[in-house]
Amino acid sequence: MSSETEGLPRRYSKLEEALEIKSLRRIISAYIKKTGTLAKAIAKSIVFLLKHVSMAREHFERLVYFMEQYYHPSNGGRWTYSFERWLRYLVISSQKRLRQEQFYAKDDQQADLSLGTL
Repeated sequence: MSSETEGLPRRYSKLEEALEIKSLRRIISAYIKKTGTLAKAIAKSIVFLLKHVSMAREHFERLVYFMEQYYHPSNGGRWTYSFERWLRYLVISSQKRLRQEQFYAKDDQQADLSLGTL
């Protein structure tokens, strides 16, 4: 097993727990109440942390790589709905941020477009 995949089961179980666990819900309950669901809160937080060069972006790219391999129609289960809902919120949050960055970049030639261009 390569060094990149050694902690994969542990990382995935932590993500799965984050999407379902009740004690985590209590810890960030104020933010969840504001955003609506835990999946939405996690997605918004990830999009907020993404920058051109950052550890958050590197970890997110790695997470996407691993989840892409794991997410398959034949690999369904109890976690599938939560995962799909989280992906949906992640895409929506990314689109909102991209639109925002592009709106503010119209006037500024040196704008920092962290998510790229549409």
